Amino acid sequence: MKKYWTNKEVMELIETHIVKDENGQDKECAYNEGLKQVWREFYQNRKALPYPFEEGDTYYTIEQGEVVESCWDDVSEETHDDNPNMRYFETKEEAEKDIKKILDLCGDF
Repeated sequence: MKKYWTNKEVMELIETHIVKDENGQDKECAYNEGLKQVWREFYQNRKALPYPFEEGDTYYTIEQGEVVESCWDDVSEETHDDNPNMRYFETKEEAEKDIKKILDLCGDF
């Protein structure tokens, strides 16, 4: 099973109307069936992606040089999916130390 689908792969699969049958073999199908399979696999893979926190956990980020406290939820997962390189901190103090390091190295944000 793929971890990530590119837009090109999704469009190719839908346009060619090819899906995998129960034995993993390619088969032709109707447009809607292809679209359903793409969505099913995307959803299954999305749920399998590891996130740095669980729902309800408090975490901290740095935004425009300021420490921001947040609670992990569905929106946090979407934000993480859009930017998986985002730095997260378990405590406010860790985030503040990181700000200090950045300021010491760069002098500004």
